[in-house]
Amino acid sequence: MVSRNLEDNFNMKLGADYFLTRKTTIGFVSTGLINPEKNWSDNKSYLKDANGVTDSIVLAESSTTNKWKNGTLNLNFRHQFDSTGRELTADPDYASYYSGGNQTFITSTLTPDIGTILDDQKLRGFFAGSYRLLCSQADYVQQAFKGKLKTGVKSSYVTTRHAANC
Repeated sequence: MVSRNLEDNFNMKLGADYFLTRKTTIGFVSTGLINPEKNWSDNKSYLKDANGVTDSIVLAESSTTNKWKNGTLNLNFRHQFDSTGRELTADPDYASYYSGGNQTFITSTLTPDIGTILDDQKLRGFFAGSYRLLCSQADYVQQAFKGKLKTGVKSSYVTTRHAANC
């Protein structure tokens, strides 16, 4: 059996904060990934009868190509009202994930003597999926009764898509 795999990974991350005032900060963080990969495999099997004599040879080949792409973006806001710990924060986030690829499988059955094809089958398929997420939250913190009072809101919206074809 022979198997080969080729894979590359490309990653990035970028972010920055900007201080509007001593007590107010805005910023962003973005990340991304692209990962294309290819896989090949060849296999030869000898099928034998009850006496141990080869009666057929099966050749199986497979190849797969995949691509993964992910990306995120976060915006952030923080404001400190005073030295008592009162604070307001907000974070909207966006994320996108995708994967898709093609698969091919070829199986051939041959006679052991001159290699006449007895059976030949091909199977091809495509698959893809994506997710998109949008989340946002805001939080307020205030000192209260020798502790902290925290409150906030959060919202999310998610979409998914999937496709397959064989």
